[in-house]
Amino acid sequence: MTDSIELPILIVGTTAAGRAAVGALQLKNRFIYGYLSLDANEHRAEIDDLPVLGGTANPELRAIFTDGKADYVIAVLKAASRLNLMRELLDLSKKLPLTVVHPAAWVDDSADLAAGCLVGAGSLIGAGVRIEACCQLGLGVSVDTEAVLASACTLGAGAVVGSGAQLGNHVSVGAGAIIGSNVRVGDGCVIAPGAVVLRDCDAGTQLVGNPAQPL
Repeated sequence: MTDSIELPILIVGTTAAGRAAVGALQLKNRFIYGYLSLDANEHRAEIDDLPVLGGTANPELRAIFTDGKADYVIAVLKAASRLNLMRELLDLSKKLPLTVVHPAAWVDDSADLAAGCLVGAGSLIGAGVRIEACCQLGLGVSVDTEAVLASACTLGAGAVVGSGAQLGNHVSVGAGAIIGSNVRVGDGCVIAPGAVVLRDCDAGTQLVGNPAQPL
């Protein structure tokens, strides 16, 4: 979960999550090379005074990864794209993406965060929590003790995951939604903002309301 040796950092993705990662890293005095964008229309632009250098297919940028001259952060919205990028860039660089935890977040020492995760300011990660690769947690997210988030989950601001809950791969939890204690949420579920999930749900379910019901 800790940052690696102080190499410059490339931010892969120009989303709000990428900008939040930049803010957290700058608070830790890390040097940011700039952004990589999957959208060619953004190349050669700037975001908050940082350049958009190009895409991951750019030979010069691929050479940086191959030579191990930079660390990287994955900050794209689409869950499957995060995992695909991690595999692609791991193959080039032989190193995993950084996990970035905002200095204003709190993570229990016994929690286990895999590579490529982003944890926003004000978030609380409890004892025994396991968060797998490429999860993104927004501002003020709470994950209670012994909960498990599988790969590439996305939790909006203020979302709450109760103790012992288990979220499958690619689960999207809207802002302010609540997952009850010991609830199991299947792969690919989409939970609407403000929904309250009190019972297990099958993979691919869309849930709204309080208590949450399938669409």
